[in-house]
Amino acid sequence: MNRKILIISVIILVGALSSSILLLCSIHQNKLELLLYDEFTSESAVWYWRHDGTGRHSLNNSIAEFWITNQSTNTTYSNSEIYNNNELPYYHVRLIMRIRSSNLTKGSRGWGLWNRQMSATQSELIWFMYMEGNATYPYNGFYAFIQLAGGAFSAVQLLGIDLLQWHIYQIDWNSLGIFFYVDNNLVSFNSTLIPTATMAFHFWVDNAVYDYGTVFTHIYQNIDLSLIHISE
Repeated sequence: MNRKILIISVIILVGALSSSILLLCSIHQNKLELLLYDEFTSESAVWYWRHDGTGRHSLNNSIAEFWITNQSTNTTYSNSEIYNNNELPYYHVRLIMRIRSSNLTKGSRGWGLWNRQMSATQSELIWFMYMEGNATYPYNGFYAFIQLAGGAFSAVQLLGIDLLQWHIYQIDWNSLGIFFYVDNNLVSFNSTLIPTATMAFHFWVDNAVYDYGTVFTHIYQNIDLSLIHISE
């Protein structure tokens, strides 16, 4: 069985980085305040745990696992994801994640912030996102992706990053712009496309590619999320 694993550790800066943490924080008067801490010892009601098609999740040994079982068909959407339950609590935040994938297959997987609106006239998002479609799909690869309500977007391809290795991914969203970092190196900056909507944390894996509505057969894969620490 060709098994894909995407392991996510989130680190949120409260003075120092910790391993195996997802961190989301906003800076207020140069101080960070803790909003949420979750080690996934149980299924917190803070999160909405969504599945479509063959998507599933489980909690084991303080790790939340998200996966698509066996092969999804090319006519049915399959998805496993987590996001804030019934709220969009974040504005001008810092989000830090430690992530690794075991292999990459057709579809998309990503991590970042989203206002959970599907319509291009309303959707705003800030994501790291990997997509793989057919040979003619224009966004195959790994991107720093921003979209504003109305459809304006930026997709900066990030080259030379081995997604099969552990990396620290960071998004800083503030009045100056959107900063994307990988292993503390600035890989993309945009000062003109700055979302104004409040957003939720969003992490997913599915068998479709963004915006084109194409659904692909998807080999079994797994995503692990070990800890979330959110600060403001």
